[in-house]
Amino acid sequence: MGRLAIRKIGRCCEREQSGFLRRIAAHGFSTPGSHRKSTMTSQRRGFYRIEYPADVRPIMSVNGSTCHVLELSEGGGRVPTSEAKSTWFKNGVETSIEFQCGQSVATEASLIRIDADQIVLRFSPPIPLPIIIEEQRLLIIQFPKD
Repeated sequence: MGRLAIRKIGRCCEREQSGFLRRIAAHGFSTPGSHRKSTMTSQRRGFYRIEYPADVRPIMSVNGSTCHVLELSEGGGRVPTSEAKSTWFKNGVETSIEFQCGQSVATEASLIRIDADQIVLRFSPPIPLPIIIEEQRLLIIQFPKD
């Protein structure tokens, strides 16, 4: 697989971004507005969404505790109830998310709902799109489609 060209925040032109979107769609990753079934996640929302393999999940820090992020988009994410308590997020709480690309983002996480063994969160402000794209790029490299 060839090297994917990603420019830093604020320097991504539309042509390069659309080429990248075609490449990630070819690998089965979901893209904003994609309506077809994906190997990652079926998606009808306007956000990129990443469902992480167990060994490369981002780590969310909340009030001195940490938990893994199972699924992430710009606007929210899911964490396991086995690692996090829903009471942490009821009134919104400042969190920090450490990504495998080496970046860290501070945001406020608020509880949306609890689904079986997962806590669904909303982020405000959202995770920057360039970080989401970089995370997808790294997943494509680490887990190439056979």
